Amino acid sequence: FVLLGWYFTSAGFKEVVRNRLAREIEDATGGQVEIRHIDWNVAKLQVAIEGVTIHGLEGPTDAPLAHIERIDANIRIVSLLGREWTFNSLIIQKPQFHLIVYPDGRTNQPTLRSHSKRGASASAIDPLFKVAIRDFVVKNGELLINQQRTALQVNARDITANVGYLRSPECYDGTVSIGKLDHTSPQYRPFS
Repeated sequence: FVLLGWYFTSAGFKEVVRNRLAREIEDATGGQVEIRHIDWNVAKLQVAIEGVTIHGLEGPTDAPLAHIERIDANIRIVSLLGREWTFNSLIIQKPQFHLIVYPDGRTNQPTLRSHSKRGASASAIDPLFKVAIRDFVVKNGELLINQQRTALQVNARDITANVGYLRSPECYDGTVSIGKLDHTSPQYRPFS
């Protein structure tokens, strides 16, 4: 057990997990993903992820589709083999989402990579993930659509989401339930 415990906290194992997580995000978004660092405390079921960047179809000089400076998660139950996640808390610090809408209507959002099963109906939904979050916080976030900036500060409780990808027509599909949501932004009045 000592060797197993040592391995699960080793830099080599963290690199394996970091690469696997990047591949999972790439599969879910269709973008190219970079993750700078990941760390965890198994005894406390806490995970910290730093420097998550998702590149979409934007040009090399444009800001990436998404960048999150830090994610702190307190995991309640995790199925690493499946795509079901349950969190006591999920805190996202300094996320930046950058959507470019080109004059012809295209965007920098990439197309999801196909991972459909052979023989599946074209109208079938490929499940991407299920998540439940007791406390969700977004700190110092920013949404940029073309050149229009909107600040994001969110506090939410009791979130559940079940998201998939519909192959024909190509689009994301799912349900999201939020027990309580508070959002503040300098541009808008606060709402709950």
